[in-house]
Amino acid sequence: MLVPILYDTLLVASCLAAMRWGEGAERAGAAIMLAGTLFTFVTAGTANLLYSGLNLRLVLIDAAAFAAFLVVMCRSRKFWPIWASALQSLSVFASLAPLLQGRVERLAFAVNEEIWAWPILVLILVMPVVRVRTAKRSMATLPPA
Repeated sequence: MLVPILYDTLLVASCLAAMRWGEGAERAGAAIMLAGTLFTFVTAGTANLLYSGLNLRLVLIDAAAFAAFLVVMCRSRKFWPIWASALQSLSVFASLAPLLQGRVERLAFAVNEEIWAWPILVLILVMPVVRVRTAKRSMATLPPA
């Protein structure tokens, strides 16, 4: 029960950081993660059915998030959307694992499916703060006008 609380806390912190200090890419990334989390929560149904096999709705949610991160990546000059897109692609491939092997171990499938959201949220949380600190440091080193 602790993992969902930690995830939700990280999600909220990432969204707040993106809204407070982020630029368009961070805000879009936070919106993608928030929407993906909400759609997954609504779509997932019971936990017993969630990782019992291929769930086409969850594959579509992951694929839509991947496509959205690709759009952010193509429109941004920042490096983190490249990482986020790559991590999200791993989530899409993990969603498709039951197609490759009919029966998958539920715990391994669950971990492999969900683990990639955490580093994406950390990127969205950390990058705006790093940008603000770098900008302040740059301003401090400028000679007086």
